[in-house]
Amino acid sequence: MPKTYKGYELVQAIAGGKIKEDTKFLAKCQVMYWDGNDIVFKSNPNTTLSLLQLANTEFVLLNEEIDIQEIEEYEFPSYADKLTPIENKLLELINENRKAIKQLDRKIKEREEDRKYDNE
Repeated sequence: MPKTYKGYELVQAIAGGKIKEDTKFLAKCQVMYWDGNDIVFKSNPNTTLSLLQLANTEFVLLNEEIDIQEIEEYEFPSYADKLTPIENKLLELINENRKAIKQLDRKIKEREEDRKYDNE
């Protein structure tokens, strides 16, 4: 689920270094980004938000990195007995893929750690 910020929370996150340059947001149904100095409308980089607009706007972070290890297993709905065999198979495949992706993510992180120690 994408992170949502109120205007003042966004300013705090930027000041705290949690929002990196070129991070994109959805605000007022328009894509905006932090350019290192201002919050800019992507469609018109010469347009920025006023302080009042900033304070009253809700921002949705668009390019937040996903923590693969936090993806939860899909729980079958209470009406699973009413699903067709293909729907049940698709739900099983979703969970199998989730497990495989998590395993690959762990292996990649382990290899990155090994390379890090090898280079030291």
